[in-house]
Amino acid sequence: MNSNTTTAAIPESWPDLWKIDQPIDFEAFLRSDLLAAKHNHLKAIAIIVRTSGSISVVASIGLACHILRSHDSEERKEIKERELDLVPSFYQSIHLKRR
Repeated sequence: MNSNTTTAAIPESWPDLWKIDQPIDFEAFLRSDLLAAKHNHLKAIAIIVRTSGSISVVASIGLACHILRSHDSEERKEIKERELDLVPSFYQSIHLKRR
């Protein structure tokens, strides 16, 4: 058997490709649907990973902003309550000073 002969026909699946005991024609392999299908599969996975990563980042930022805003609004509410408690006593003290 001549070891320099190459197989021009590229199989339809990766397991069939691994079973070939002869070298394959590299140009035919590059033009094959097998390689294109693998490339499309990897490309789809890459898009899914990037999208899910972006969604995760946006969700995390949204959650952090929500937590910070709710914390900030609670503090503001407490400050306003303290200010409202001080306002009547302030006006009463002014009113009492004028008498």
